[in-house]
Amino acid sequence: MYRKSSLDRLVLGTLHLRKLKKKQAFGLLDNYFCSGGKSIDTAYLYGYGEVEYFLGEYVKTFIGNLGDNNKEY
Repeated sequence: MYRKSSLDRLVLGTLHLRKLKKKQAFGLLDNYFCSGGKSIDTAYLYGYGEVEYFLGEYVKTFIGNLGDNNKEY
């Protein structure tokens, strides 16, 4: 019997975000979340805190741009 799980089937890994330009990475995150993505995977070892700092920047920018379809990064 199938039981509905609260776990997401697709999780976005963040290791590659360090290698992208900010505009590209923010666009990727926008696409992921707008497509229904809910979970991201991060770890200190992915960039010694760099990825977590970057995600914090994204969240601050995202919150600041809620409802703005013409946002710029």
